[in-house]
Amino acid sequence: MPPGSDRAFAVSDTSFDLRREEILCVVGESGSGKSVSANANAIMGLLPDFLKPVVGRIVFDGRDLLTLPESELQGMRGSRTGMIFQEPMSALTPTMTVGDQIIEVMALHNMHTPQERRARMLALLGGILPITTA
Repeated sequence: MPPGSDRAFAVSDTSFDLRREEILCVVGESGSGKSVSANANAIMGLLPDFLKPVVGRIVFDGRDLLTLPESELQGMRGSRTGMIFQEPMSALTPTMTVGDQIIEVMALHNMHTPQERRARMLALLGGILPITTA
């Protein structure tokens, strides 16, 4: 924690053991340590550097994520690891269409050609919304 905090660590003595295909849901009050416990910084790159783990490991597919370079972690985000936020208003950007946001995720992960991204987005949304193209 930063100097002047009311405690030395945001979370301590926490352990999770998940097997392949298992999903972990961490639920709790605001400020209870969910994001820090799920290690949003080390895995997803979302928290300030001062909240980096000082001990322990995060092992995924036999590799300690805390030792991987940022470039490898970036390649895993969204395709191998993910995080679903509790506040839905922070999940989507109101200044972009949902379709453009879906396409943006595929582009960030170098998935498909631009034409294939658009077709995939239309197929995804077509399953839940009536699609009209202009």
